[in-house]
Amino acid sequence: MGNIANVNTPGYTRRMLRFEEAMKQALESGRDPSTVAPEIELDMLTPARADGNNTSLELEMNALRENKLLYESYAAILSAKFDLIRTSLDSSR
Repeated sequence: MGNIANVNTPGYTRRMLRFEEAMKQALESGRDPSTVAPEIELDMLTPARADGNNTSLELEMNALRENKLLYESYAAILSAKFDLIRTSLDSSR
């Protein structure tokens, strides 16, 4: 949300949160996923406007939509797994 709040701040550099790749590496290497910390990086690839700000409201809204879809997908998968466990426990009684 800091990027959206600073969309009109001259000289502001867009920040990106990196978490997925670090989580993937932790899971593949067998490390404890709770030790993975998100990293905030400055976006040096997106071109800046004349005022030096490289934040795009369109990019931020697209990222927001992508995160919403990912959250909803993962929540549905988790709910289905819990339903499977619940069904398994109920049928064993």
